[in-house]
Order: sequence, then C-alpha cells, then structure tokens
Amino acid sequence: MIIRAVLLSLFIASVVPAQQTRPSAGSTTKRASIIHAKSLVIDAHIDVLYHLTRTGSTSDLSQRRSSGHFDFIRAQEGGLDASFFAIFVSNRFNAQPNGAFNEAQRLIKMLNRIVTAHPKLAEFAYSPDEVLRISKAGKHAVIMSLENGTPIGNDLTRLRQFYQQGIRYITLCHNQDNQICDSSYDRRHTHRGLSAFGKQVVAEMNRLGIMIDVSHASDQAFWQVLQLSQLPVIASHSSLRTFRSFGRNLSDEMLLGMKKNGGVVCFNFGSMFLSDDYRRRKQSLQDVIKHIDYAVKLIGIDHVGLGSDFDGVDEVPRGLEDVSAYPKITEALLQLGYSEEDIFKINGGNVLRVWRENDSRSAP
Repeated sequence: MIIRAVLLSLFIASVVPAQQTRPSAGSTTKRASIIHAKSLVIDAHIDVLYHLTRTGSTSDLSQRRSSGHFDFIRAQEGGLDASFFAIFVSNRFNAQPNGAFNEAQRLIKMLNRIVTAHPKLAEFAYSPDEVLRISKAGKHAVIMSLENGTPIGNDLTRLRQFYQQGIRYITLCHNQDNQICDSSYDRRHTHRGLSAFGKQVVAEMNRLGIMIDVSHASDQAFWQVLQLSQLPVIASHSSLRTFRSFGRNLSDEMLLGMKKNGGVVCFNFGSMFLSDDYRRRKQSLQDVIKHIDYAVKLIGIDHVGLGSDFDGVDEVPRGLEDVSAYPKITEALLQLGYSEEDIFKINGGNVLRVWRENDSRSAP
C-alpha cells in the first residue's frame, strides 16, 4: 500500500505540469486528427457478438445501429482499423455435453456470415501482415478471439481446430473457475491457479502461436502463466487496481510482471473498471487516460494498448460512447505530451508486436 501511494502521488504530480503547457485546443485537434489517421488503431476486445445474441438485434453491422457500441460505419468514423471479436461462451453451456464447444461454433459461424456478407467493409485477418493489408485497402480487419477456454473441454487438439478457424488469442477463463484455471471473480480457487491441464494448454498455445489472454484470470493463475509462457501474453481488457480496487483489474506488481514478460495490457473502457466511485460519479474519457498514463509511467510505452470491452459493458464513460470516439484518445494523449510514435504504439502497435512475436513461433 505504501508503494502504491508513493507511485500514485508521483503520477499525479507529473500530470499537472503537462496540463499547464498544453498547446491551443485548435492546433491540438488538427494535429491529433493527422496522427490518428496515420495510426493503425486496434481494439483488443469487442463484444458485439455477445450484444447481438443477448438483445436479439439484427446482425447487419454494415448499418449504423441505434443500440450498442460497434458497427462498421462507426468504426470507420473512429478510424478503428482492426478489432478482436470475442467469441464469448458462458460456463452455463457446460450443462449440456459439448454445449460450450457447440456455442463457440455457432458464434464463429455467425461472425463468418457477418463478414462475408460485407466484403467491401470487412475481411478476416489471420496474421499481423494481413491486418496491415486489409487496413490499407480501407476495410476493417476482423480477428477472432475466444473468451473463456471452456469450449476446449479436456481436448488439446481443439486448440489447433480453433487456431485453424481463426482464433488468435484465448482468454483462459471468464467469471467462474473452469478446467484450465481459476477466475478472479470466483472465490473457490479450485486449482490454486492453473490446473494440470491448464499448464498443458499454456504450452500448446505457445506452440501454436495463439496469444494467451490473462484478463479474468485469478492472481495465482496470472503469475503461473507468466512463469510458464515462453512468449509475451496479453491482458485484452483490464484496468488498474490503483484506481479501481477489484480483482479483475491488475495491481502494480502485475503490471511489472507484464513488462518483464514483454506483454501488453489493453485498457478497458467500462465505467466499473475505472474508479471506486463509479456508482456516484459519471466516468469520463479522462478516467481512461489516467489509467493509460499511469501504466506508461510505471512500465513504459511498449506495454500499453486499447481493449475497450465495447458491447460487453453496461456503462461507458462520457466522451467514449462508442467506437467512433477513438480520435478523442489520440487527442487526449497528445495534450499530455505523448509523441506521435508513442501514440502509434498505444493505438495498436504494441498489440501487433505481441501478436507478431507469437505468430512467428506458430506451428499449426
């Protein structure tokens, strides 16, 4: 607690001078627009399939939707070049034999229908180079991720199958302990971290080049993953306990562990992740920036990214209402004195680096 207090006081002190030397709003906005247009912007966690399934909404993402946070039109407006679309499977599907696996297959087919129906707007990306190619063509690069490892069952060969279907990272668990590891939300601590099977999953994901996502994992599972993984990992949609002290967020020590691993922490925009007073005070863009800036000061510019959790959270901050708002992040970072190169890394470069390091080791 003492270390955290000292770090937080240093962080707050460092922000004040930056605010006092800001350039004019007009010049900043114009420069931010130029920098944002040059950026490769990647969101590491979009939950639109969950939103469509939960609400029964139309799956036509080529039109501006009146609800939710994502569609291809608003993504274009926000300069969002690529997104990891979560194939989210709740543990409740385990009630039926192969239920979780079948639900994952349903969602993969659903996303395939969405993307193939709009070839001028979107295309699947299976490698970092394909993201660059698709973005240059003016289309949205769609990358699949699996949120919750429960569809793997106890069959390691399913990892290869999911990889071949396009899954490029797997969030090991969700809100309950599963067969792979313990969840940050679950107080049973079934495995005290990773299960024996979970350790095999880590090794096989490394071998295949599937990124390991430690968001949702318990602290013990987190540290065991970092100890075992031979490749950089990702926290696809997490924030900081320094400002919002609950288990789904990362401690300063965990941030330092991510730095040592070479991984990337992608910051969640959900209001409940941002501040302990989120129920009393409407959160804003500046609350998200506060998390990002603190992490950069603690672990460096190379380990920070964006993972909004759009369409997976109930409330988002003022100023970040949907995917059209990404330019505001670029502008806010520029106002704090971040360089063009720094902003490129946060907007997507760091996620692409971690993916490339995993992809280079793939042996499907």
